Amino acid sequence: MPTCRTLCCSMFTATRRTMLILLPLALALAGCQGKSAGEAPSSDQASESAPAPDAAMWFTNVAPEAGINWRCAYGTDETDYILETTGPGPAWLDYDNDGDMDLFLLNGSHFNPDTLAKYRPRSAFYRNNGDGTFTDVTDSARVGFVGWGGGTLAADFDKDGWVDLYLTNSFGKNVLYRNNGDGTFSDVTNRAGVGDTLYGTSACALDFNRDGLLDIFVANYVPYDTSAAVAGKPGTSRYTIVRGVPMSMAPEGYPGVPDRLYRNNGDGTFTEVSAQAGMNKILGRGLGTVSLDYNEDGWPDLYVTNDAMQNFLYRNNRDGTFTDVALALGTAYGEGGIPAGSMGVTAGDLDNDGWSEIIVANYEDQTPSVYFNVQGRFFADRGVSSGIGGPSLIPLQWGVVLADFNLDGAKDLYFAGGHVSSRLEVRYPHSRFAQRNLLFINDGRGKFREIGQESGPGMAIILGSRGAAGADYDNDGDVDIAVTQKSAPLSLLRNDTPRRGNWLRLVLQSTKSAPNGVGARVRVSAGGLRQVSEVHAGSSYASTEDVRPLFGLGSAAVADTVEIRWPLGHVDLLTRVPANRTIRVTEGVGHEAITYP
Repeated sequence: MPTCRTLCCSMFTATRRTMLILLPLALALAGCQGKSAGEAPSSDQASESAPAPDAAMWFTNVAPEAGINWRCAYGTDETDYILETTGPGPAWLDYDNDGDMDLFLLNGSHFNPDTLAKYRPRSAFYRNNGDGTFTDVTDSARVGFVGWGGGTLAADFDKDGWVDLYLTNSFGKNVLYRNNGDGTFSDVTNRAGVGDTLYGTSACALDFNRDGLLDIFVANYVPYDTSAAVAGKPGTSRYTIVRGVPMSMAPEGYPGVPDRLYRNNGDGTFTEVSAQAGMNKILGRGLGTVSLDYNEDGWPDLYVTNDAMQNFLYRNNRDGTFTDVALALGTAYGEGGIPAGSMGVTAGDLDNDGWSEIIVANYEDQTPSVYFNVQGRFFADRGVSSGIGGPSLIPLQWGVVLADFNLDGAKDLYFAGGHVSSRLEVRYPHSRFAQRNLLFINDGRGKFREIGQESGPGMAIILGSRGAAGADYDNDGDVDIAVTQKSAPLSLLRNDTPRRGNWLRLVLQSTKSAPNGVGARVRVSAGGLRQVSEVHAGSSYASTEDVRPLFGLGSAAVADTVEIRWPLGHVDLLTRVPANRTIRVTEGVGHEAITYP
């Protein structure tokens, strides 16, 4: 949702001229134009398609047969109000500690009373049965939240061994559900002191002060209340007319709002410390966030994506404060130094050089920002030269998943896309609300090729996607994807890639560090290839991924070394670890193989 929607001056920069030259190529490659949501393959068709034997990757939408019938509600696709443009994301968590990843889906609402009564939207919680199917346990778990949900963060905040849920809300108070360890949750928001009422979107967990407890960072979007809704109706101001089409208020029409940083006090309560921590000196319009240790000093940093303005990279000063170094290090703006409409974000090592890159999903007519990390000293945006920029120029991206989908030892990328409104598509066919999501295969050196159209019926779905999160929900050793689609059912994309490498999964059990090893860095050497992954809680757009690090080993049958650097500094080293198994590593104690039933 960038400035170029309302102001056209940037179109005359050299960068914009370059983008216009690339436009025909991007249209051909994106494969998302000239089709409507009604042309997407049905779920039954998707389930019946067998993987092509020579496919590099293959995904099948198995949500219906898995027993997931949840539908996302978030106003109308025309979007009279900015509140209707965003949407929720999925969260993977093992809430009952049985080794299977369960799925929480935060929902939105409707303004129209008749539509609201018809669909009666609420959140849904699905317990993984361990056989490829799920059971709806929303009522028994007591997490049937009703309202305008923003994002979901799953993490163990009270360090009792059970994963809790934190819900940000776009319109209303954020909610913290404590996992009681008996299959139920309790709303502890008021006691915990984390019930912020700003327009919440994404959140992430991190131990920013290294006390062994997970803190909460919340990205907030724009000020939104009844008066803002009335002022932001289509056609009422210059920010509500986009390319001659009446639209909901563009983000440029709103000021920024503060983000929130909640320090965990260790007694079930939190203290909001964003001001003391040096944040919010510039008020952003936050949509995405991820924590990473970009300079490898052992302290978690924060990246925040903002809509139609600069992004933030908060360096941890190791004294309870942060400094925004995005401008100095080259991660504040999009391609060509232009403010981008940034949505989702993730981080990871794209070229296996040991340093974490930052990948940002951006608005239509903007390439994703792919910031390659130059040894923690600065970043270089290689969105175009990496091969990602051309196919991604036209689609509008939200969620982004980084994972080694074919297990060859190189991390691949998935972008979930969809426009903010269907109003534009009549006059501008390339601005379709429903779009095909994009899948990029990594050659191992940080060069990518888009292969979505040859990667199965799950990648042929054309809808208005929002949040996306990866997890090996069926525990077969590869990463699957859950995708929320606005005004549509969930897509559960099972990874059915026929030709894949060996793998190794880790389950990290902390003794002193933050639970589940959140913030840990894991290095694996196998078959001459060295990889590194950080453990995140909260990434993509409004989503939480599988917390268990999973490495592709290619043809290697053994990992020569596995090194876990825990957040508080301890290092565990494993040698000669056989492939195709899950290893539980307990901080400072030892490791054992796990066999899932």
